[in-house]
Amino acid sequence: MLTEDTITLIENIMMIFILSQVAYATLVFILGFIMVDYYEWGVFRPAETWFQKLTNGIMKSLFGLGPYFYQRY
Repeated sequence: MLTEDTITLIENIMMIFILSQVAYATLVFILGFIMVDYYEWGVFRPAETWFQKLTNGIMKSLFGLGPYFYQRY
């Protein structure tokens, strides 16, 4: 079974991801294309090496929701 400390750690990690999404989405709402351009600059298209794939994974998992909604609407 999972200990209480492990559950707290998992909750904290999930909260970090959620709060980073909310913060970046708020910045995209306020600053608009500046933040979207920064996101596009940080994503490799197409990703060929493991470093580029890792960087894309980090950018998309931490900041992906804000630019998605900005481009969508």
